[in-house]
Amino acid sequence: MSVGSPRSPTVANIVMDKILNDSLNELKGKNITMKYITKYVDDVFAIVKKDDLEEIQRILNVQHQKIRFTTEIEKENSIAFLDTKIIRKNNGLIFNWFMKETASGRVLNYYSNHPIKQKLNTATNMIWKTFTLSNETFHRENTERLEEILRKNAFPDHVIKRLIRETKAKIKRSNNKTTVQETTDKRFVGVTYIPKLTITL
Repeated sequence: MSVGSPRSPTVANIVMDKILNDSLNELKGKNITMKYITKYVDDVFAIVKKDDLEEIQRILNVQHQKIRFTTEIEKENSIAFLDTKIIRKNNGLIFNWFMKETASGRVLNYYSNHPIKQKLNTATNMIWKTFTLSNETFHRENTERLEEILRKNAFPDHVIKRLIRETKAKIKRSNNKTTVQETTDKRFVGVTYIPKLTITL
């Protein structure tokens, strides 16, 4: 399937789900279990015993002749998964916002030829993601990082301060809301839109 096809993410998820399901079944037969496992497309995060790692990787890599898994092990009690740094502390996990060292830190420049709302929304979304991903102990340093990134993209200081202040207030209000759960028998599944194949209602 060609890169960029709207069907690619769906097919990738199906293939990965099968590989993981088959691997987990085989591992179960060997009395090897994972305390936790999750994935995003082809990125997998798992909590496993160090002694089982080699066998887990071997079994994953025999499921498909063209797909090979590599492993990254935590260093100094932490490991990155997508935009999150997962840190082992006091027999628990805490999280922080993560950016690769190669990340450019480039967002829409404040003086670019885009609608002002689009530029402000881009900055607000980054601020929201940063604070909702990270533990409160990292908020001060992350505020400094955000300010530095937005300044490099020509955002005025007063705009940066206002966006951070307003976004923090929205997050606080969101966390204070009481979640009301409704029981329903209906279940909905999202699928990728494919022209002339997907039925829209």
